[in-house]
Amino acid sequence: MEDWLPSERSTPADRTGDTARGGVATRETRDDGDGRRQRFTEVVTARARAATSARPPNTRPTRRLIRRDIMVRRVDPWSVLKISVVFYTCMLIITMLANAVFWAFVTRLGLIDQLTEIAGALNIALRINTGNILRAFFLVGVLGVIFWSAVNVFLAFLYNLVADLIGGIRIDLAEDE
Repeated sequence: MEDWLPSERSTPADRTGDTARGGVATRETRDDGDGRRQRFTEVVTARARAATSARPPNTRPTRRLIRRDIMVRRVDPWSVLKISVVFYTCMLIITMLANAVFWAFVTRLGLIDQLTEIAGALNIALRINTGNILRAFFLVGVLGVIFWSAVNVFLAFLYNLVADLIGGIRIDLAEDE
């Protein structure tokens, strides 16, 4: 059974001498002259070393690069609108979270109270409402989402017009085979 391979396994009754160590078959295969037995993994490792040493040093398989030229002739304005709305909405959410953390930090430090005290000493009536400030930021952000999405759709239409005249943008793609 010197040439035993994991794919040539027999019934469980025939494998009573097998032991598994970490998911690797370690069936004893042959007896060296001094009474030691080599395991299957050691035999396979020795065979692999012999096979790699017989190989010439630079026989790695070469990879071919496939190059393709692609012309972007038209950009769909509806796709641009959807991507823009999602992108700018995500940016609005990130900005609102950053503003909320900033105002919580400023309030925790007591800077708003100090500012109102300084304004009171100067006979200026100052009242800062954090909720109203965050609502104003949100309103400006929603208007920004609408405005910049409209700008992106306008630019998509403009690109389509220019691409009809000039031919579009040529992109060179490289792909491993």
